Amino acid sequence: MTNSQNRMMGTSSAVKFRANRDTIEVTRTVTDARMAVFDSHWILRSCCESFATGLGASPESLVGVHLDAIVGADAGADRRDLCRPAMERGERVQYATICAGRRSIVTVFPLDSSAFGHEGVLTVVCPASSPEEGRGLPVARVPALGNGLGKLSKAELCVAYLFATGLTVAQIGERLSRSEHTVNDHIKAIHRKLNVSRQVELATFLAHAGIAGFTESEWCLLTHANMPNPSTSCEVKAPTTAQKRVAHVVAASLAAPAGVIPCGDGPSHRLSH
Repeated sequence: MTNSQNRMMGTSSAVKFRANRDTIEVTRTVTDARMAVFDSHWILRSCCESFATGLGASPESLVGVHLDAIVGADAGADRRDLCRPAMERGERVQYATICAGRRSIVTVFPLDSSAFGHEGVLTVVCPASSPEEGRGLPVARVPALGNGLGKLSKAELCVAYLFATGLTVAQIGERLSRSEHTVNDHIKAIHRKLNVSRQVELATFLAHAGIAGFTESEWCLLTHANMPNPSTSCEVKAPTTAQKRVAHVVAASLAAPAGVIPCGDGPSHRLSH
């Protein structure tokens, strides 16, 4: 890993991504953006601190490691397939996934080998700012949901998702062909596992995770949850009273001021388009 790559993957200033003569400006400051550079063989060549810590590792321990060893064989295969246009045809790619327990948008830039010294891709992972952001993008599986969601059973993940979309207990029971008593038992278990005591706290947690931005079928793909006849469209219902109470708080926490993604104190790096 070169000194310029180390500087590029830092966290103090901004990098401009240049596509031929055009410059792609990232116009939102996201303090927890995660960035990594992979070569054409999907070996990680460098990454920022937040990318590594999100995986419970250090940047040094990930350098030289293949993508499959980082995210698992199934998730790695998903990503290689989604990123093929970037790796093989020099096209920018985007997809949605869950990173550190939050719905995130991954943008994949093909590298300019003259700037980086090798071919490959740069991945930039940013939390989605709203359920609408990135809707319709392909979805990549993840090895672990993280941030508490990974503690939930498949049945609880179904209930949590439907609660996040605004369904009442009765509506969730009808959707899953379960009694209201069973749904309430699942919600109590979710409260315990996520360490929340009230529905308003659960609504806040799930809104921050952004899971309502996925369709039912995408959520089942991500979590392996067993939802009967999952829908392929997002149908967020009218929010409950508790969800309304936290909506403005969550919106404020997710809103970011105009700016650029901080990622290094080195020079701007060029990326082919």
